[in-house]
Amino acid sequence: ACVERSMSCSDKILSWNALGLQGNFLSNFISPVYLDSIVIGRPFNELQVEEALVGRLQKVTLFDPFLVHSPNIMEASIESPWESTKRASTASFNLSQGDPALELLNCATGQRVDSLPSWVSRYKKLEQFLALFNKWPSTKEALDLKTTTYREAKKQAQGYCLARKNLLIHFDAYGRWVHQGDQRSEFQL
Repeated sequence: ACVERSMSCSDKILSWNALGLQGNFLSNFISPVYLDSIVIGRPFNELQVEEALVGRLQKVTLFDPFLVHSPNIMEASIESPWESTKRASTASFNLSQGDPALELLNCATGQRVDSLPSWVSRYKKLEQFLALFNKWPSTKEALDLKTTTYREAKKQAQGYCLARKNLLIHFDAYGRWVHQGDQRSEFQL
């Protein structure tokens, strides 16, 4: 049986509207980056979308630099060509500036189809974060590249961690946020 490991798209966008798009690791270096606008395919109910993406955040306790951000929510000028009953593809293509080639992932497993390590894997994110963190001019103590776990590295963004904790406590009123398990964060380079 397949275990669901993520929340809905609207829950993810909702969290971005509080914590920003940059995520935990980049919060050590930059201020939150918020969506300016969102375009939704037709038909959609504007009140329901606003409640799903922003409204549920109104009573969340956040602090500088985090805030409840309300992007412009707009309806597309054309009808969606996708039937809501069709299942989404399990393929994901990733390409970023500087990547040597297109990367194809199987969304059901999170693995590359060629079995190589993904450029967007937790391992690669930790590797890149530790390299940048130890070069960044700050008062924080350098992290050991060989012994620091993924979880320990994520704890470095204390403000982000506290804001996320407040967000998750608030979401308990709507049902538990799916937690991916601590064992997935207990690895080293």
